[in-house]
Amino acid sequence: MPYLSKLEGTFTKYELKHIGNMSSIYGIRFYELLMQWKTAGKREIEINWLKKQFQIEDKYAAIKDLKKYVIDPAIKDIN
Repeated sequence: MPYLSKLEGTFTKYELKHIGNMSSIYGIRFYELLMQWKTAGKREIEINWLKKQFQIEDKYAAIKDLKKYVIDPAIKDIN
């Protein structure tokens, strides 16, 4: 296992029980992002950056659709 022993970098740590009941991949990814910033207290997120994180750069051109189909379901999963 030489490859595993030489892993370096920054990782986000969270318990799997927190994402186990999530039904949306966006909820899981959003949770991971939020956990990275939990000590920051507040974070502004640019729409294009968020879409890149979710790998949906070419989808949901209208903000209302992004909110309806991605952001709101992700928040519902997290809560």
